[in-house]
Amino acid sequence: MLDNLYKIKYTYEEIEEQEQLTWGYAQGNHIMICDHISATNYVYVLAHEMVHIKYNTNNETFAEYKTITTLVESGNELFRAVATDRAKFIVSGGLNGTERDCGYYLKEYF
Repeated sequence: MLDNLYKIKYTYEEIEEQEQLTWGYAQGNHIMICDHISATNYVYVLAHEMVHIKYNTNNETFAEYKTITTLVESGNELFRAVATDRAKFIVSGGLNGTERDCGYYLKEYF
């Protein structure tokens, strides 16, 4: 379903968690995701890494924001729920002071 939403070409592999890797990473058009995360986190992480590829960006603030807004606007209730949970986490200060903190933009969006 995410492939239909983002419409990008990429290769994919599941890997064991690495110290420098949070839960996922995109390098070029290759996405690597940890093999032990929950289904909800998996949806979000894969979508986030797809944003990096689709928009050719390393900007984590943009990637967080665009992932959430794309999932919310997708018309898919599961994707909307995943994005809303992530937005609540960010707006409540869960990423405060990090390069992924897009809370200000999310407040304006919602």
